[in-house]
Amino acid sequence: MKFPLSLTERPQWLCWRSETRKGKPTKVPYQTNGALASTTDPATWTTFEAAMRARPRFEGIGFVFTADDPFVGIDLDNCLGNDGYLNSDAREILGKLQTYTERSVSGTGVHAIGMGEVPAGGNRVKGIEIYDHGRYFVMTGEAIAGYPPDIRDITEPLAELHREIFPGAAVGGHPSLVKTQKIQGEHVVLDPAAEPPAEKFEALMANDPNFAATWTRERQLRDGSPSAYDLALGTRAANAGWTDQEIVNLCIAGRRKHGDDLKLRADYWERFTLAKCRNGQKLPAKGDDTPLETLSLMIGLPIKAIVKLGAEKSRLRLELDDGSTIPIGAVDTLLMLARFRSRIFEATGRVVVNMKQAEWLKLCGALQDDIIHRDLDGQETRAQTEEWIAAFSATKGTKDWQYSFRNGLSFVRDEQLHLPLAPLLLYIQHTYRELITREMLAENLTVLGFSRTTIKLEDSQRSFWVRRTKEMMV
Repeated sequence: MKFPLSLTERPQWLCWRSETRKGKPTKVPYQTNGALASTTDPATWTTFEAAMRARPRFEGIGFVFTADDPFVGIDLDNCLGNDGYLNSDAREILGKLQTYTERSVSGTGVHAIGMGEVPAGGNRVKGIEIYDHGRYFVMTGEAIAGYPPDIRDITEPLAELHREIFPGAAVGGHPSLVKTQKIQGEHVVLDPAAEPPAEKFEALMANDPNFAATWTRERQLRDGSPSAYDLALGTRAANAGWTDQEIVNLCIAGRRKHGDDLKLRADYWERFTLAKCRNGQKLPAKGDDTPLETLSLMIGLPIKAIVKLGAEKSRLRLELDDGSTIPIGAVDTLLMLARFRSRIFEATGRVVVNMKQAEWLKLCGALQDDIIHRDLDGQETRAQTEEWIAAFSATKGTKDWQYSFRNGLSFVRDEQLHLPLAPLLLYIQHTYRELITREMLAENLTVLGFSRTTIKLEDSQRSFWVRRTKEMMV
């Protein structure tokens, strides 16, 4: 039993038991203390080491996928025979992905885990499921021979696999849900009810004024024909990293919006429009825009600088023209576009324009010269810790101190704020992607006036860090 280091170093583990729910066996996630766990609440997760210690009391352990990590999991059912050999479909899929693959707990399926994200347009079809957040995989550590022992970047092969599995998927849909009267072309499906990918569309509408004006046709083109608007919209979408199917869906939806002929002819879209859109596409960080200006346009905010704070355990933040900042966290958060987009959305509510991971890495490379290194002094470290404490207490605190005691939450009792160290650490690591250790956090709490105490409740005993509430401090 051996697991990839890139998973075991993250505090995103839980335990599980098989229980009957609605007449079906269900793998129910649990915390190591026996309370139920949730795939959307990091306070209920734990470290790999803790999950392994608790494993004998459960049926196994699992890893939680989140929007903040770079991982994506592919679940292939009923593909592994009693002889231990994969069927031909599974061999073809796994041969393309070439990443860590292990036997599922049933013994008849496999899980492949790589770095990437689920493309828009569906994530489930009979025998195959793909997830990158909000779910957990039961982990066995029984690696399938012949595949890499570590986790690889599978962005491109996963996108290709997704196009094969969901050739005509509309936004958030499944091939079987695409409306009738569609026409199958050589590479794309022409659906009269097609819609553009919602998240990407909203991002371009918010961050690209020319795209928005072209969509509404407030922008007057020299050739005001529907074909000219197809080309104008498609080129900007291609530059933002959209797939061919997404571009076609966008243009068909635009034609339908303005009452034009939908042009449901495969040769028009595949041989002419898409080819012209791709020819007019440009990569980020080229042309007149500097890399920092390109990033500002993608986010829709004026970025003044990218600052790297500290030497060891360094973290990044964006400084804006108005003096405000956006904490990014560890350097690898910037390198993985899916995680960076999630962090920006959490901090600002803005959706960053999407693109291919390879193109994003080119932009990140060009941004290296714009990163400013700055030492992090003690005062700023303490201020940052105070912000973490306030956020944790606001989201992970209750007025019922006994409930908080049992569930690892913060609470106020006897005019003192009580903080559980381990859940606070997990919250900081997950929410802010900070590479802070248990020892560093304890040291910061001590400097901020917290002291460690032990509290007993019935037969339980737990340690908390306590300090007089701010209202009582003079």
